[in-house]
Amino acid sequence: MSERYSGQLALVAGGTGGLGRAVALAFLEEGATVVVTYRNPNEFEALRDAAADHAPRLEGHCVDVTNDSAVHQMISSIIAKHGRLDAMTNSVGGYAAGLKLWETDPKVFDQMFALNFYSGYVLSILPSIIDTEANRKAMPQSDFSKWPKPQDIASVILFLCSDDAKLVHGASVRV
Repeated sequence: MSERYSGQLALVAGGTGGLGRAVALAFLEEGATVVVTYRNPNEFEALRDAAADHAPRLEGHCVDVTNDSAVHQMISSIIAKHGRLDAMTNSVGGYAAGLKLWETDPKVFDQMFALNFYSGYVLSILPSIIDTEANRKAMPQSDFSKWPKPQDIASVILFLCSDDAKLVHGASVRV
C-alpha cells in the first residue's frame, strides 16, 4: 500500500456506485481519509465492509448532490469537522436505457439530466459508459470488453488529484 494521500481528505460524490466505490477504495488504499455521498444506506454499509481495515477513515453523507444548497451545507460541515478538503471528485451518474429519447418519461429524463449534468456543475471526470453491473443489465447486447473498468478510471482520478497533475486544472478529462 502506498501512502501517497496519507493525511489528506478526499470527497467522492456518488461514492457507493460502480465508479465511486472504486475511487473511494483507491483513495483509502493510498492512505486518504474519504468522505462519500450516497443515497442508499445499504450501499454505504457495503462500501464500509469492502473498506475493511480502512473503514475508520471512511465517512458517509446521505445527500442529494443535485441539490446545490445541500451540497454547500455538506462541504461546509466537512471543512468544519476536518479543517480541509484536499481532493473532490464527482462520480454521480445514471442512465435509463431501453426507450427512445422521445418515448422517455419526462421525469426520468429530468432525473438523468440532473444526475449526469447538474451534479457535475454542482461538484465534476467525463467517463464514457463504465463496465458496471447496472450498465451491463441496462445494455445486455453491448460489447462490455470496450468499456473502461471502474478501477481503471479510479487510477486516472487519483493521478489527477495528485501533485503529479498539479499543472492540470479547469479541464474536462475524457476517459
